[in-house]
Amino acid sequence: MVNKKETDDRLTLYSQAISSGKPEEIFYPALRVEMLFRGMISDLQTQLSDQSVQLLVHVILNSHIQTVQQDAVNALGSMAVKSFDPAASALYSLFIDNEVELAADVIERFKIQPDSNDIRAAFLILRHDLDSLTRFDPDYNYLNKFFDQANQKVRGNLINAARSCGARAWSLICGAHETLHPTAFQILVDQFPGFSIQEEQLFFSRIRYWLNEANPQPFVELLTDIFLAYDHSTAVEVILKTAYRPESEQRLAVLLFLSSSWDEYEQTDFGHRLITAAYQNANAGLRKRILRHSRQSGHTDWVQEVTQQTTKRAYWASELSDSDWNLTLNTLSSQKRWEDLWKLVFQSPSKWSRKFLGTLLEQNWKPDSEIEIQDFERLANYSQRCRNTVIPISLISKVQTINHRANCLAYGQQLELVAIGGSTGEILLYSLQDGAKLVGGISLGNIPGVRALQFDPNGKYLAAGCGDHLIRVIELDTRRMIKTLEGHTNLIRSIVIGPLSRSMYSCGFDGKLLQWQFPSAALPQMLLQSDQELHAIAVSGAGHYLIASGADELLRSFQIPQGNLVREMQGHQGIINSLSASTSGEIVVSHASDRTIRVWNYLSGKQLLKIPVSEELTSITCMCLIQEDQLVVVASANGKLSIFSLSTGEEVVPAWQAHQNRVVAINFNPVSFTLVSMDSGGILQTWGLNSLIFTRTPISSFKLLSIKEIEGLFENRNINHTEKSWLLFTSELIKINHRHDVFLSESKPISIGEFDIQID
Repeated sequence: MVNKKETDDRLTLYSQAISSGKPEEIFYPALRVEMLFRGMISDLQTQLSDQSVQLLVHVILNSHIQTVQQDAVNALGSMAVKSFDPAASALYSLFIDNEVELAADVIERFKIQPDSNDIRAAFLILRHDLDSLTRFDPDYNYLNKFFDQANQKVRGNLINAARSCGARAWSLICGAHETLHPTAFQILVDQFPGFSIQEEQLFFSRIRYWLNEANPQPFVELLTDIFLAYDHSTAVEVILKTAYRPESEQRLAVLLFLSSSWDEYEQTDFGHRLITAAYQNANAGLRKRILRHSRQSGHTDWVQEVTQQTTKRAYWASELSDSDWNLTLNTLSSQKRWEDLWKLVFQSPSKWSRKFLGTLLEQNWKPDSEIEIQDFERLANYSQRCRNTVIPISLISKVQTINHRANCLAYGQQLELVAIGGSTGEILLYSLQDGAKLVGGISLGNIPGVRALQFDPNGKYLAAGCGDHLIRVIELDTRRMIKTLEGHTNLIRSIVIGPLSRSMYSCGFDGKLLQWQFPSAALPQMLLQSDQELHAIAVSGAGHYLIASGADELLRSFQIPQGNLVREMQGHQGIINSLSASTSGEIVVSHASDRTIRVWNYLSGKQLLKIPVSEELTSITCMCLIQEDQLVVVASANGKLSIFSLSTGEEVVPAWQAHQNRVVAINFNPVSFTLVSMDSGGILQTWGLNSLIFTRTPISSFKLLSIKEIEGLFENRNINHTEKSWLLFTSELIKINHRHDVFLSESKPISIGEFDIQID
């Protein structure tokens, strides 16, 4: 920068040169060179030609005189302001390709626009303007396009700039691509759980693009690492849609096994040699996943290989059923292994911890250390207060809603909103945030009732299957009907909307299973035309499969959105009128008029469990999976509710008279552990399942913060003495487990004979 003295000196020389008319005699050589260049620059900027732009760029890159560089950059700026595009392109190139900061300053000062959005995105990230980039290019599509076409030096600059300004995920992803170094890939795997949804989408978008490059294998291995580490469904889907697979045979076997790609798995590992070896070499978390998936899918033959080649199956506390815990108690008691039983007090659910403590008390056994003796006696005191072993279900609220016959209910978990339909064309909306408060109604006109309702997952729309065989789509903000859909020719029985809110599915007594674009709803695609009535459909939690059932006694699973049939499942001997699909796994539960509840793996088609229904429950009307698919709540036509274990089929909570009329709908909120039920008389009730779920959750699974949540239930006036006793006992178990970490050094599994229990 020129200081004041230098400016004054120059002004003096200029005055002398002008007065004498002989600047060549007045100016010293360096100043004569500078003035010559500045004069040429002034002339060049008036010509607006490609050659003048090239000369100005040459001056900027090669001159060591600061004022000459500044003049040349300003000249390009003046030319660009006059809409001379080559000058604008030159300025962006000077900054992006040659790191000339003066060019960026002129671009911002004159608000000069580039000739493409890709260049604009690169400019913003190099200027560390992440806010503007996010508004302009939220998905980084333009930035990615520029990056893919840039040279190695510019790519490195973009990555460094992104890292500095906070675009962490993008810099990690692109940095790994540039180096292809194992450390960079491992960092990416480690950081992946912290990615936002948008960053995950960016990650998979980039990987899909790079899988088309000459060397896709590193990215196949990266996706495999993500899937094996975090059970991320998109990671395995991307792999399976290509011809590429992980190089390791064991990793390939695990990937195919856990993704239920059974045809390819059987070709790869027909004798289960690879999955057995992979299980033996896996860490504890992956072993747990493999065993759980084996049990859920019904593919358990390979487990015998593990039994023969190693010791026994090792399960975590969360994988054990009530029958497993009962076997554990009997085995350890018969072998007088009281120390092991004491350890499991802090691993098992509190309902079993109580039984373990009771057995130890009967044997007059106590731990060795004084601290543990105090804990033992304190826990024994709390456990003895839990005299009633059946945890009651608390009624939180009860509201009379619709005054005419109620037919259906939809629960929008994100909105804490319930929509109720009945025998007229009016839909009532109730908020569950403060009890159940009426917050509005939606009139569909003079139609013969509403038979099916469904909120979309984004909470923007409500779909209603009406008695006139039409589906109406309502915009919730305006309560305005935006679409009326024709496709069915008989009563619509069920509607579901996919988790991405892009597809809707419906079925009815016309035997049609239809797929609709949502909410645009173009002409539907026919997935199935049955010659008998269809009664129920359900979408899996991951949103990749649709299960349908009806009067033909079959369950069918379809891959969506493709719509191809995956499996047909036979076993029921009656109309299948109710379904509930897993929120995360591959399980679907069905009920039919043969008075059985059956549990299926809808990918393998195997029946996993059959539960007979007692006469106390008349015809079951609806079902709902809860507690990570370990329990199912069933509702009946005589107004009763009951809860069954999916591992043993036992009735965990005996049927209780929840309603006086037929129960037409139930829904579960996994965040608040509340169950919503409604009967045909319009009675809407909310039930608290917190105590039930807490007492059936392994103590080793609880975090210390869970104590506050449990203790918060004590203030609920609706819980009775039995519930409070169980909650106090559970809370005390968690406190002691976290306070002392009693068995931190004892990490060896506890052998039960048929299996081992892995200590968490």
